[in-house]
Amino acid sequence: MKIVILLLFSVSTFAEPLYEVGTAIGGGYVPDYPGSDQGRQRTLIIPSFIYRGEIFKNDRRGSRALFFSSKYWDFDFSFGASFPIDAEDNRARNGMDDLDWLFEIGPRITYFFYRSNKRILSLEFPLRFITSTDGEFTRERGQRFVPQLDFRENLDEHWRFGLSYKLNYGNLTINDYIYGVPERSATSQREAYQAEAGFISQDYSTSLFYRSKNFIGIFGISYRQFHGSINQDSPLLRVNENTGVFMAFNYFFYQSKEQGKIDKSGEY
Repeated sequence: MKIVILLLFSVSTFAEPLYEVGTAIGGGYVPDYPGSDQGRQRTLIIPSFIYRGEIFKNDRRGSRALFFSSKYWDFDFSFGASFPIDAEDNRARNGMDDLDWLFEIGPRITYFFYRSNKRILSLEFPLRFITSTDGEFTRERGQRFVPQLDFRENLDEHWRFGLSYKLNYGNLTINDYIYGVPERSATSQREAYQAEAGFISQDYSTSLFYRSKNFIGIFGISYRQFHGSINQDSPLLRVNENTGVFMAFNYFFYQSKEQGKIDKSGEY
């Protein structure tokens, strides 16, 4: 399950401080992993931090390092993370190794068909290098490529609406980590399976943001479809569709007087 990095995003239209510090609480119902037939309620209470430097940023597009920006193109490094899954809590994975925390980092090129202070339409090409950790050991888990089409519309000075469509591709290492079944984990109900590299899913999501001076509220729905997945025959890919719902609230109790660098990506 992907951590809701949106908890940290900024969507305001007023002058932006260099940094803001606050507290975020969020929750929702999400599948245990992509293609799982089980899901659960997830809740997070975390400190939140927005930073708008010349290069390093943590804003509405996530945690990233922006190295190049022009009228139509951005080049940055972006980051992401996913929750762990205890195999004992999932019927399909019971008796297998747990899925550990996943952390992702990699370059991203974004082409903007249109961007202004009111709306943006963009196409992103992120390549993510993935590692996993259980708190003691860290392992390399391959790469993902996730081209994404984004639309954002400022409805007024406080509300913003968003739509996204993305395609998920994984190499052999990450696909086998999620969908592979080693011989030692095979049972009469779960045959051994060697995953393949390639297409995983297509994702649709919509979101509604509210921002006042010190407060952000977010509501979102995501829908993932696995028709045509390269690992359709895996005993761990249990369903052809996943739906998730989340909401989050973020209160900023401190904002710097110094103003941050507002990039050209239509941040609001």
